[in-house]
Amino acid sequence: MLASNMKVDKLTALGALCHAWMIADEHATDMGFLEHLSFKDLDDMVGIENLAESMESVGWIEEIEEGIQFLDYELHNGANAKSRALAQKRQARRRTRLASNSKVASIVS
Repeated sequence: MLASNMKVDKLTALGALCHAWMIADEHATDMGFLEHLSFKDLDDMVGIENLAESMESVGWIEEIEEGIQFLDYELHNGANAKSRALAQKRQARRRTRLASNSKVASIVS
């Protein structure tokens, strides 16, 4: 449905959505607010017309006078979600380091 609304293929729609969420992740407040941006601004930043309206049609964002609000943002991208994501990255690096040390130890033995 989103791809159809944007008049692009599904893969392009997915990429556009990921780009929009990455913009929000980097620039939005902890509550998912992008101040002073309009739907047209978001479309222009991502390079896809009707992206913002398509996201609004499924309840992901809304345009208000002060900017764009990503709805339920804090559930998925708020401080707690970011903390979990960082912890997962740290754990993955730790596991990689432990596996690397294990390989070195077995070579030395």
